[in-house]
Amino acid sequence: MEIETAPDFAQLTSALKSLNAGLGAADLHGSLCGFLCAGGSSVQHFLEAVSLQELLHAEADADARSAVARLIRKSGADLDSDQFTLAPLLPDDERPLLERTEALLQWCQGFVGGLGLGGFADEKVLSEDGREVLRDLLEIARTQVSHDADEEVDEIALAELTEFARVGAMLLREDLRSPTARTA
Repeated sequence: MEIETAPDFAQLTSALKSLNAGLGAADLHGSLCGFLCAGGSSVQHFLEAVSLQELLHAEADADARSAVARLIRKSGADLDSDQFTLAPLLPDDERPLLERTEALLQWCQGFVGGLGLGGFADEKVLSEDGREVLRDLLEIARTQVSHDADEEVDEIALAELTEFARVGAMLLREDLRSPTARTA
């Protein structure tokens, strides 16, 4: 069985540009992950909420439809995996640090918004760790980008924040799957 791959950042960016979408690749992926973590299941609802309902029509750009469909399937599989394979979709490491940092902030912003799209409304259903992660993701999303004089320090900080966002998303997914979250 061949494992399906999601589009990379550049491919998804190209697909979104062809649709004249009002959001970027990192924002879309973050929104989708938040939506799925919160239990969102209606792809139609999600696409309408992020103004990509055009993809629901047969005459939509086939490459864009395929890219977004692969992203949805792969993101769902990553979130459901016991292997913790989820990773924020960000530009390649060869891209400028500023671009990658801004993409992470957009991913976090999208993720938090996606939680709401998926039906999450009350942080009381989260564990104490989950509430702290949610607050930290909100803080990251609101952060203004600034850089240290030492680019290596910035690279390390970006790697740590990216890993925090990845693990935090998985923790929130588990919290929202717990029986107490479903009955709250």
